[in-house]
Amino acid sequence: MLSGAQQSSLAANIVLPLLAIIAVALRLAVAFRNVSGVGWSEYVILFALIIAIGDCSLGIYASARGILGVPFETLTRANLETYLLMVYIDILFCHTIYGLIKVSILLFYRRIFPIKKFHAHANGLLLVVIAFTLSITIAQLLVSNPIKSFWKDPDERHQNYNHRVFLTVTASINIALDIWVLALPLPVIRSLQINKRRKIAAIIIFLLGGFCVISSGIRLYYVVRLLHTDRLNSSELRHVANSNNIWAHVEACVSIVTACLPTLAPLYRRIPLPARIQSLVGARSSNSSNSEKVSTENLTGVYVRREILIELDRRSNESRYEVDQVIS
Repeated sequence: MLSGAQQSSLAANIVLPLLAIIAVALRLAVAFRNVSGVGWSEYVILFALIIAIGDCSLGIYASARGILGVPFETLTRANLETYLLMVYIDILFCHTIYGLIKVSILLFYRRIFPIKKFHAHANGLLLVVIAFTLSITIAQLLVSNPIKSFWKDPDERHQNYNHRVFLTVTASINIALDIWVLALPLPVIRSLQINKRRKIAAIIIFLLGGFCVISSGIRLYYVVRLLHTDRLNSSELRHVANSNNIWAHVEACVSIVTACLPTLAPLYRRIPLPARIQSLVGARSSNSSNSEKVSTENLTGVYVRREILIELDRRSNESRYEVDQVIS
């Protein structure tokens, strides 16, 4: 009979990757219909999904085998080693996923906002994200000396640094980077000459990833609690460790979903709309060269249509078609 913690872990690690798979599949379906086809942004998010599926599969295995979500004192020596090895791998996988998602979003920004100054900011942030992700990976790989002592000899292992503080700091920086990535396109949107309703709708669609910041904050809460394991009894330690694992996977999979949502605008068109909502939809602004325009139809989070046409006289037909399909 599985405990409540094991059941929660199983449910999360089954449902979350399924949602991510659906989101990425829809995104790829839309991309294949575009003239330019699948781009680097789609390849990166697909790679993140593959890693997320593998990570959640480890969670399913550990929960079903009684390694995750059970009191630590009930674990055999072999199961404890398996648990610590999975923690080691999970940290590597999750932070790689977080980094890949940010990279995918930034590549998507570059594609739909062909503005030189914006590209410079996006490229700078892209380098920061890549450097941060690589540094976490290297630091996690070298946390113990020798490496396998992390899971083989937890009592005798020599840590090269305070691992719990490391996890707290990296989680905090990850939240800051999430906010930075989400806020990056907002000045561009605010500067556009469109009515207030459409501008708010455009901002909302780009802030859908805010839930990943919330899940990151919840995960940080549990990471901080793990700093003080000496203050936790066995039941509390099990709850905190299991919750930290679940919310790490929530952040990974939900971030994949929210990263895909802005690319699915062509699918939103087919959703039948109530007459009242349709009445809120404004007419498209007329196109003009050497200008930047956004046409946004806000359907209370269900249907959002946006069209960004930037300096049409300088774009090739293929580029214009891609922008119209991706964000319309």
